[in-house]
Amino acid sequence: MAKKLLDYELSDLQEWIENGRAETMNPEFFAYVDLLDKIRAMHNRKDLYGSKEAIIKHLITFQPELKGNRVKANQLYAESIEYFYTEDIISKAAWRN
Repeated sequence: MAKKLLDYELSDLQEWIENGRAETMNPEFFAYVDLLDKIRAMHNRKDLYGSKEAIIKHLITFQPELKGNRVKANQLYAESIEYFYTEDIISKAAWRN
């Protein structure tokens, strides 16, 4: 049975990075990765969103798959931050760029 967008988790992305190929990417999985990237972009726009709570509210208001689903929106926010910001070997110079 194929997974739906909200069935994916960060472990699926990590497994795909290890073993997958772009040609085999399921459209729903692509939508999951795209949503993580959208959340990352929102997180970087402090001038528009300002806080985690503002991002969560935006997601549950305007993201069709997450309408009213605060728990899943929180989970996706956490997965996005974990995936994009857990590198502890990045130099200060790289962060400044």
